[in-house]
Amino acid sequence: WKLGNCGTRVELCVEMSGQAELFSQYMVIEADREKAAKVAGTIQKRLGQEVYEQLCYAACSTDEQKGTCIYYALREGLSGGNANPRVLENLRNPYILKISRIQLAVWHEMHRFLGFVRFRELSNGVLFSVICPDYAVLPLIAPHFADRLPGENWVIYDEKRRDALVHPAGGEWYIRR
Repeated sequence: WKLGNCGTRVELCVEMSGQAELFSQYMVIEADREKAAKVAGTIQKRLGQEVYEQLCYAACSTDEQKGTCIYYALREGLSGGNANPRVLENLRNPYILKISRIQLAVWHEMHRFLGFVRFRELSNGVLFSVICPDYAVLPLIAPHFADRLPGENWVIYDEKRRDALVHPAGGEWYIRR
C-alpha cells in the first residue's frame, strides 16, 4: 500500500512465476493474520459487506492476476479518504472487470458444490466427501455445511489442493493441508 502511495506500479502474485521481469524489484510479504483481520474489517466497514464478499470470491480463484486486481480495486475504492462502496460497478476499469468475471465463476462453482457434495460414512462414523473443484471453494462452502450438519463429524477433501475442510461435532470448522 505504501509503495502505491509513492506512485510505484505494484503487482501482487500469490505464487512466484518462473520468469522474472527486468527492472523490477521483488519483495516477499509474509502472511500476517492480525493485519489481514484489520484489512478485512476496513473493507467491510468502508466499502460494505457485498464488496468484501465479492473480493473474497475473487481471492479464491486460480487467476494469476487476482492479487493485482484486488489491490487496484481497493486503491480505487479507498482513494482520497472517501470510500466508494460502488467501486465494483466501474466495469470500465480493467481490474474491476476482471474481478467481476472471476468472482462470478467462483460463485457459480461454489453453488454447484453446495448442491452436489455427497458424503459417505466411514467406519468411525465420520462423514467424508472428496471434491475436485477448479477454485479454492472450501472456505466458501464451509458455513453452509457447518449450519446443516452442526452435530456431525465431517470432512470435505479438496483433492486438487490437498486441503481438508474439517468439522468436529459441535465445534468450529477449520481447513488443514
